[in-house]
Amino acid sequence: MLSDYLVRGGPLSNKDIMAEGYEEGFGFMQGVAIDPFFTQRNRFADMARLKRAHPRLVGLGVDEETALVIQNGAIEVVGKNHVVVYGHSEPAAADKSFEFLYEGDKYDLAARSRLGPPRDTPGETPVIAAATTTDDDDPEPQPPIACDE
Repeated sequence: MLSDYLVRGGPLSNKDIMAEGYEEGFGFMQGVAIDPFFTQRNRFADMARLKRAHPRLVGLGVDEETALVIQNGAIEVVGKNHVVVYGHSEPAAADKSFEFLYEGDKYDLAARSRLGPPRDTPGETPVIAAATTTDDDDPEPQPPIACDE
């Protein structure tokens, strides 16, 4: 909700990353879209679809037990897991162009680049499941809503 673009803002379900008419967040982070529970719920294909539709946005997939500290136009990763950054602005790069940030990593949102020295060795990269998912793939599906019963 802090970001410019509100992902999964639909009033009836959180399944769709884009919900027409429900896309406006609070705007504290301009040009950013944040999707929580990212790796745990295998939301890579969803973020790629969002980036193809809105290439100007920086997509941030924040994992469980992980947070962002926002200061002076940069984010710092705090917590046990990762943040996946979709920073490129070319729609063709959406499917494969992302990077993992780990605890202590910082990222400049305006420059769209990780801050600090290059990594000697990459952090542990999580296993990414196939890009096609269904509602049944969600490990924590939403309970039925009143109009579903």
